[in-house]
Amino acid sequence: IYDILCDRETNTVWVCTFTGGVSFFKQSKSPVTLIQHRINSSNSLYNNHVNQILEDRQGNLWCATDNGLSHLDTKNKQWTTCHQDEKQQSKVFLSLCEDDDGRIWAGTFSSGVYLFDAKTGREIAHYTRATTPLASDFAFDIFKDSEGNIWIGGHQNDIIVYSKREKTFRSYGFQAVSTFGELDSAKMVMACANGLLTIDKISGQVDTLVANQVVNDLLVYRNDIWMCTNGEGLLRYNVKDKTLMKITEQSGLNSDYVYSILLSDGFLWVGTEQGLCRVNPEDNTVVNYSSLLSLGNIMFNRNANCRLRDGRLAFGTSNGVIMFNPSEVGQSPFEGRIFFQDILVNGRSIRDLHHVILNTSLDKLTDLSLKYNQNNLAVEILPLSSESGYFRFSWKMEGQDENWSQISGLRKLNYTNIPAGDYKLQIRMYDNSMMQIAERSIRIHITPPFWDAWWFKTIFLFVVLAIAFI
Repeated sequence: IYDILCDRETNTVWVCTFTGGVSFFKQSKSPVTLIQHRINSSNSLYNNHVNQILEDRQGNLWCATDNGLSHLDTKNKQWTTCHQDEKQQSKVFLSLCEDDDGRIWAGTFSSGVYLFDAKTGREIAHYTRATTPLASDFAFDIFKDSEGNIWIGGHQNDIIVYSKREKTFRSYGFQAVSTFGELDSAKMVMACANGLLTIDKISGQVDTLVANQVVNDLLVYRNDIWMCTNGEGLLRYNVKDKTLMKITEQSGLNSDYVYSILLSDGFLWVGTEQGLCRVNPEDNTVVNYSSLLSLGNIMFNRNANCRLRDGRLAFGTSNGVIMFNPSEVGQSPFEGRIFFQDILVNGRSIRDLHHVILNTSLDKLTDLSLKYNQNNLAVEILPLSSESGYFRFSWKMEGQDENWSQISGLRKLNYTNIPAGDYKLQIRMYDNSMMQIAERSIRIHITPPFWDAWWFKTIFLFVVLAIAFI
């Protein structure tokens, strides 16, 4: 570390390092709580890759992880973990559900389903393919419907339902299920490897609502089914009019790979591979929160979420559990500017061009004059901001482009074979909610070749006329 600066106005500490660049730390209290494994501490989350979260009726927290099932006694602040570091059977837990009797159903990757007493943590039963009607030991999701029945699904499974009343298992046939939801008292909705399906609870009839989509998570809200997809963003399917609408990166999402969704106070909170977004279902507007606790560096896991009784939302990620109260998460406007990192002419930096004399720093350039054979231009830009959000850009060269470019995360602007003339390159910067926060421009003059200059054409015309009269 070479230098440290404390900015009292923004309450930020800046740290300059030898090989690690510049880092900053905001001293203000974060609205986000991060639960992670603490090295050499048994009283902590055992593994940071959290696949599902559950708050039981006692208010205790259960976390299905890639290495065991962790349980937090919230009154005593005590963590316990079971089935960690297993060698004879799978240690990867994928799904959690609490039934009406206060028992915890925990699904695994290749070891079936465990049943625990929520009060004592004691293992009550272990259901596997060999001992029960489970057609597979892969339980990707476990869901309790409005009648208290338990639905179990996976990618190599029949759909299995445990009847609360009859205390028996029933198979509904094979479907590769990632997530369950309840459409109404008669039908369930399922996120599957081949799209969005419904199943009649009594007859078992399966119908396809949306085909050819990989759905990671779903949410039923009013007459809409919201789907988190791989590469297609957030889909909204209206059950009544059977219409399908997309919310993608072009709409403001920070990524089209969406994995998790929760509803709170009329807003949809969506976890992607790039961070956290909030969607207003009334007008489909998107607000991004990637800068919160560096959430842009955290990938949200599939269907790993839980709304806690105190109103907080909890999401399982690749780096622990994040928890926050939506009412305490504010969206302060971003501030920043566009920085010219380099300008390349025919592949070479203008710093290396002898005829270009820089009287100021490259970033402060407002005018640039080039020869006719230096008409291949690349401008490298960077966003400068005290926030760590995901910034995007759009640009337009007056005299060359008719419209602004599509807003994207590209940071290198390329123009080739620019004709001689005068141009103005305008660049706009947007924050991760697609709000414009900065704009700058640079004037570019491409000198025409001597044979294309007016004086050369005039002399040439006189010469031609003189020859014609001789």
